[in-house]
Amino acid sequence: MGSARRRGDRGARTIIAGAEGASSFARALLAAPRSVQSWNAIGDAIDHAVALLEASPFEATRKVIDISGDAGDMRSLRPAPLARDAAVAKGVVINALAIVEGRAGLVAQYERDVIGGPGAFVESAPTRAEFMAALRRKLVREIA
Repeated sequence: MGSARRRGDRGARTIIAGAEGASSFARALLAAPRSVQSWNAIGDAIDHAVALLEASPFEATRKVIDISGDAGDMRSLRPAPLARDAAVAKGVVINALAIVEGRAGLVAQYERDVIGGPGAFVESAPTRAEFMAALRRKLVREIA
């Protein structure tokens, strides 16, 4: 199996099926340029992800949003806790990966303001260099 793409009004969607599809998706992620922005908008990201889930032509057995960041919500139109609560009310689970790098209290802030739903958790990467290992731990925990 590989990955399947289906076009809809909101752009391409990818279904990851099997090792080949996972490898292909991983290569695409690694090849994508990093978006350089100076302010996190976690609430807006949650709202956007929920809209994408709702617009998907595929039926999901689980709806999980993954948020990764190195700071709290800084500029959202709707603050992260409100967006999170609305997403959880629709059956979405939100997990997070906090890139701590000297920001004391970031994990606690993500636990308080970002994650939600049954089994939601925060994984942490003490530094940017440890991000990939933390991301792997997070994905294994979500999938297992």
